Amino acid sequence: MRAFTSIVFGGIDAAPGPPPFFAARGLQAGQALLSMLALAVIMASVALIFGLPPLRVMGWPLLVAAIGLGAMLNGTSTSNRLALAVSSGLAIALSPWGASLFIDVSADGQEYHYDTIYALAHGWNPFRAPYAGFAPPEVTILIWPQHYPVGAPLLTAMVRNAGLSLAASKGILWLPGVAVPGIWFALLRGEGLAPRSAAALALLAAASPIYIAQLRSEYVDGFVAALAMAFVGLLLVALRQRRLDSLACALACLILATDTKFNAIAIFGTISAAVCLTMVIRRRIVAAFGLGLLLLGALLFVVLFIGSFPYITNWSGYGHPFYPIMGTDRYEVNNALLPGAVRDLPAIVIFLGTTFSVFARGFAGGPGAIFDFAEGGWPDGVVGGFGPIFGLALLLAIAIALVTLRHRRRSQARAMAGVIFLIAAMLLVSSLVTPYMWWPRFIPQLWICVYLCLVGAVLSDRSALVKLGWTCAAILAVNSAFVSVNSVRNGLSDSAVVRQHIARVKARGVPFCAAFGAAHARIELMREAGIKVEPMATGLPVECKGSEVIPLARDFLENPAQSCPCAAVPAALRRSGDRPADTTLADIERLFERSK
Repeated sequence: MRAFTSIVFGGIDAAPGPPPFFAARGLQAGQALLSMLALAVIMASVALIFGLPPLRVMGWPLLVAAIGLGAMLNGTSTSNRLALAVSSGLAIALSPWGASLFIDVSADGQEYHYDTIYALAHGWNPFRAPYAGFAPPEVTILIWPQHYPVGAPLLTAMVRNAGLSLAASKGILWLPGVAVPGIWFALLRGEGLAPRSAAALALLAAASPIYIAQLRSEYVDGFVAALAMAFVGLLLVALRQRRLDSLACALACLILATDTKFNAIAIFGTISAAVCLTMVIRRRIVAAFGLGLLLLGALLFVVLFIGSFPYITNWSGYGHPFYPIMGTDRYEVNNALLPGAVRDLPAIVIFLGTTFSVFARGFAGGPGAIFDFAEGGWPDGVVGGFGPIFGLALLLAIAIALVTLRHRRRSQARAMAGVIFLIAAMLLVSSLVTPYMWWPRFIPQLWICVYLCLVGAVLSDRSALVKLGWTCAAILAVNSAFVSVNSVRNGLSDSAVVRQHIARVKARGVPFCAAFGAAHARIELMREAGIKVEPMATGLPVECKGSEVIPLARDFLENPAQSCPCAAVPAALRRSGDRPADTTLADIERLFERSK
């Protein structure tokens, strides 16, 4: 094993020296946190595959065991391992507090993300049992939980089984972003960057707009984006500082991400290919081959084993591992969400146009807002770019890359800069060829591309490039600051609206009859508050005397959820256990026609 790793580590020149003491400790803490998350998912998946008790029985003990294993694998002494276990435990304890401030009002977060977590927390074993028997009661049985990866939902279900509320449990999805600064601080300090500069760039590494905007929802695009940023940092730390623990943690990030979202395969595959290609260009073929085998082995471990649901089951049952978004019978939901006026334009034209788009809930507020800083204020902005501030940073990053290519110098930073700019270039290409690339959450790697360019510039020995790098960093920081303010403001405001509505309904002291549309999670929130909820087995809109709109709840076609006085609801719609029919395909077709 030592001989193999020495070959792999020989693919990239070593860094000037190891990171200082505190930077190394931050690296260990980040690695322990990421290892804990990956180990929890791996152990839970293996247990489910072999038919052991469901998550509601073993979830919390597995999470505790993962904390201990993560600390043991990344620590160097008994006291150090204990400190790592405590830091991971504190992160798990504190993140739910922050998450509990926000109620998820996103479309998919209230619907199929919630449904998946509910089913797993209530005993669903996706490797051995059909989903329908464990779906939330009285809601539509949807196709998405039956075919999407379950890595992140497994984590959320584990903490739900520990007694956390629906709002608080999503805090575990924050943890990859918490781990990122320590990893990048260690990398940059090891490359010789001053402490303050390294700290500033390390904090910026965790400030992806997709990650920030999705902190208040169950969406997993930001979760995968943070894992991808950690993966890049860990690979570079492993290769430049010759650290086997960092390489193992990078593999853990790959495993966790690909077991969470389909497009993680493309993102992590691009990063892996760029690093291996760097080795090939430097004529270190054996090292490239060895690293490629390790990374491919981690991917196959997911696809063929712990992620056989859904990758293998989709392939064997429906002809494509990424069903239902790909394959012959795919659901054309993303095309339906595009306005008809732009649907037939080339993808690159839509991408360039939406990079400078404006949404109604931008930072300035209202449809007349000049800039869009946070995908319209929603965790899922549907169609639109990162906004004009990010567009400026992207142009500057491309300029930095071109200047670097024109003025190459042999320097200590060249080994690092070469791999960084190649990763950035390949991430840019992967973004431009990704289907639906105008949808920001589908290409979180584009933000990583810009970040890597500015890091390469800051590490350069050319003062002009260093200044360009810090300028780009400042632009990204401004963008992320606006995203943060906008997301927190809208998130707290939306959560207050939902809580006020629940309080008003509770004060009436009568049963609450309603058609919730896609807001399945709202039923549980209201029942948590002690309200007797009677979901109506019908779609939207509902015609009844005294109907009221349920705030921030809707169906796929944007019809608002409605409540009716129970006395005005026909008995046929109040039968306990009845479910609204699944109209997903018909709704997609209606939306496609309506938005022409």
